[in-house]
Amino acid sequence: MSEGGTVHGEVGHHPDIHSTWQRIRFAITTHNAGGWITVKDFELARHIDAIAAGHGAEPA
Repeated sequence: MSEGGTVHGEVGHHPDIHSTWQRIRFAITTHNAGGWITVKDFELARHIDAIAAGHGAEPA
């Protein structure tokens, strides 16, 4: 979870992270774009997916 939170430095963006039993959910939107999804959101999602895959995580 800490890797997903710190990846924001790489892409200049940050997710909202929700952690529950055996699940971590990342909510990604650009607040200063009125909550719309931007290119930075997709870049961040790709970074998070790569980190998750590297740890053997599977989509829920």
